[in-house]
Amino acid sequence: MSEQMHKYPECRLTKKGREYIGKVNKTESGKECLRWDKMPYGTPDDFLTNYTYSAHFINLDTWSHQSYCRNPSGKERPWCFVMDKDVQWEYCDIPMCTDTVLPTPV
Repeated sequence: MSEQMHKYPECRLTKKGREYIGKVNKTESGKECLRWDKMPYGTPDDFLTNYTYSAHFINLDTWSHQSYCRNPSGKERPWCFVMDKDVQWEYCDIPMCTDTVLPTPV
């Protein structure tokens, strides 16, 4: 059995995965992620108060992140908002990268 190669950006480079920019849009339990730019439950408690909501995201925007799993707040790993007011957010199952050759920046 061969080991599956996980190539960036569809994997995380670090444990917390703050750099993750892949296109997974479902949580570990299979719930669909909500759009970040809709702020469905307001600003999360673990966001820094001296930064705007958008400043927590790569590119300093929320719309380009659509409904993909991200980690803008520094939780344990990538997560997203879900359509459940009692739960509000869940972690996503994003694998660690196994391909250590990263793309060259343009």
